[in-house]
Amino acid sequence: MVLYTLFMTGYLLWHPVSNFADWQMLFHSLPVRLFSLIFLLSLFVHAWLGMRDIFMDYVHPTLIRLGLHTLVILALVAYTAWAVQILWSHS
Repeated sequence: MVLYTLFMTGYLLWHPVSNFADWQMLFHSLPVRLFSLIFLLSLFVHAWLGMRDIFMDYVHPTLIRLGLHTLVILALVAYTAWAVQILWSHS
């Protein structure tokens, strides 16, 4: 995640993106798409681990905790599908 953040920060400092065509050109590259997908998957796993720990520490009724786990997992799976759709929608 740090490498992706450094890459994007460096790229945007040296190649300012001023319009939609510039963004399309950046994300048209397969390595950038893959790097972005790996970043997003890492972010979603990080979010899952954080939410799981919060629920385990602060939500004591088992059924409520299980329900919250399920909602977070469903949301993260939907976000993953959405990210893939965005990154590969207009190849």
